[in-house]
Amino acid sequence: MKKITLATVFLTVIFLTGCNDENTDGTSSNLTELEGKWVSVCDSSLGNGLSFQASMDVSGNEMSLNGHVYDDADCIIENTSFGPFQPGVATFTIGSSITTSSGLSAQKIDIFVQELNGQAGVFTEYDIFRISEGKLYIGDSSGAYDGKSDATRPIDLNLDALVTKI
Repeated sequence: MKKITLATVFLTVIFLTGCNDENTDGTSSNLTELEGKWVSVCDSSLGNGLSFQASMDVSGNEMSLNGHVYDDADCIIENTSFGPFQPGVATFTIGSSITTSSGLSAQKIDIFVQELNGQAGVFTEYDIFRISEGKLYIGDSSGAYDGKSDATRPIDLNLDALVTKI
């Protein structure tokens, strides 16, 4: 079975967008579209019949991250042996617009994870995102563009990973 960590799963689904009201420094100032609760698609690729679903609550530039493991492919029957993951806490900064390598427009986002699974000061993730037709897409962080630094920020979107607002 794949090792399940909230950080691994959540980084494939969480990065959000706001309106593109850019300040003079290239950062976005209008975060109102981020407010609320967001849920990832149910990921049934964990093996052994298990699936995972992540959620987050966003207020201003702060987000609270949660995740659950399920015993079914539809994320209905919660697996109580795993229990809910310890919440994560992060802040984010939305940056300038870019054009991806496939020609789509996206926004830069830097996510500063302050706490995850009880550990403080975990990491910063550099990513991109796009909202299209009510779906949120994040950067493809596979390969050399893994988002571990600004220089390795993804240059294209992962159109399979999405989050919806509920």
